[in-house]
Parts: sequence; structure tokens; C-alpha cells
Amino acid sequence: MEVKLFNNPLPSEVVANESLRRNGIPPDVWMCFEVAKTLYKGQPMLLLKQTVDQNFTPKQLRCFSDCLSREFGLPVSFVFDTMPYYLRERLFEKNIYFIVSNKYVFWPSLFVNTVSKDAKSHASLTSSAQYLLLFHMQKSSLDGYTAQDIAECTALQYTTITRAMKVLAEFSLCRIEKDTLRFNRICFNASGASLYEMAQPYLVNPVKAVYFCDALPENHNMLLAGVSALSRYTMLNDDETTTYAIDFPTFNSHKSDFRYLNPIEGKYRIEVWNYRPIRSEKETVDKLSLALSMDDTDDPRIEKERKSMMMDLW
Repeated sequence: MEVKLFNNPLPSEVVANESLRRNGIPPDVWMCFEVAKTLYKGQPMLLLKQTVDQNFTPKQLRCFSDCLSREFGLPVSFVFDTMPYYLRERLFEKNIYFIVSNKYVFWPSLFVNTVSKDAKSHASLTSSAQYLLLFHMQKSSLDGYTAQDIAECTALQYTTITRAMKVLAEFSLCRIEKDTLRFNRICFNASGASLYEMAQPYLVNPVKAVYFCDALPENHNMLLAGVSALSRYTMLNDDETTTYAIDFPTFNSHKSDFRYLNPIEGKYRIEVWNYRPIRSEKETVDKLSLALSMDDTDDPRIEKERKSMMMDLW
């Protein structure tokens, strides 16, 4: 098993399946995972890396971890090459140890949420960096633009843009190059599907909170989101409850204009986003943000149409 921890290989010794069977470990473990022993700072532990294309819930991973820990008397850590934000949050909640190889570590008994000092200072893109990247990929190319150029065509302020540019460069998604007049210009390291593939491990769900209401503010400028937006791009039927997206600052300043606002039910479903939704030609949120906002759906019907929409992007 090849695992890197802070740019250094983590030595490991694979545990044979026969040994796992003798110890009463469930077949789902030794048939679907490679199990190895390792030692870090004097602490022995077991590493599990999935070898088959199958989705396991955090609850199932918790069961696997508890079973192995009980039988071998060692802490257990799952190993991932990449990990979506929503899964990381779920593993945090269930206190499941994991490594995203050479990027992120969650071993509370040794250190809490440790990120390599030599690695990125962010585990994922900031909301402004994500907005800037998605605007560039879908709305209008920003390649070669200065922060001032970007401020004139986006919803971001100058200082926010300069910070977002640094974050994108931190993840090697772009370079910041000085022109002959010493202005900093953003130069993306790829385009289209290649850029999305590079960025995908660091993109996060934009939805901060969800509310319901029975009436919307007058002259609202919100965009369709959720199933209401997905139905515009696919064969999916819209829900009876129409979904809209609004950025958090705007929502916070107009909260009193939503009639009977509550977190349970209503005629309208309101997604509060971490950044201002990017308007598409169909008066919906942009496709990439829409896909990210539905990344953790448990509805196979929605997941099928979400993937169908993504296939038409490039």
C-alpha cells in the first residue's frame, strides 16, 4: 500500500486476507479493502484502502473500523486518494480516522486536523476562490486578467479577488505573473475539463443553510437552484416546492422579507449559499455550482440526472 504523509512515504506492511478471516473480520473488509499495519511516531495502527468501486456509508466505515480495532487492538485509519467535502465532514462527525494521501490527516489521538506545514494552508478552496474559478470556467474567461479587470466583471471586491487569486495559485490551479507594468495577472494552468479535474478535489458544496417560506420578497432576484434548476437541464420533473438560491449577505439583510421563514416546510425552498450564485442563461444557478450543491444526494433519480448534466459541460 502506497501512502504519503506530508510528502514522506508512510511505511506499511500488508495484512494477509487469511489473517483477517481467522480473526473473524467481515468479508466486506477483506474483499473490498487492502489492510496494512504502519507505525507513526511510535504509534502502531491499521490502514484501510478501498480496492473496489463501491460506495460505503460513514456508518459502515465506522462498523469496519470498530471491528478491526477491537480484534487487533489498534486504531484504524482509512486512506483516500481524494475526498469530497461532504464526506470529510461526515467522517469528522463520526470521529473516523482518515488520510487523504499527502493532503490531509485526521488522527485526533495524535494531533487534531493536522495539515502539513509545507502543504496548503487551506484544505479546500475558499468561497471567493471557488466563485472566481467557476466564473472563469463558465461565464467569461479571466485568463490574463488583473484583479482590477476581474473586479469590473464579477461580484467580487478587489481585495477579495487578490486573496482568491493567491488561493488558486496555492492549489496550482493558476499562476500569478507580473506584466511589463508590474501588474499581477492570473494565468490558469489548464482549461475546460482538465482544469475542472484539477480543481475537483478542492471544490465544496456552496450551500450554507436551507430554509422554507410561504412567500418571497417582492422583486427578488434569486435564481432557481436544486431540483428546480436541474429540471431545466434534464428530463427530471420539478418538485412541488420550488427551490431558489441566495448568497448569505443578501439573505441576512432581507431575512424579514421572507414570509413564515422556517427550517422545516413551505411553498418555497431557499438555499443560502456561501457565494453569490452565478446566473446561467436559463435563470438558474450555474451548472457546476448546481452539481456541487447536490453532491451528497441520496436520491438515485437526482444523481442520474446530475451526472447527465455534467456530461454535457465539456
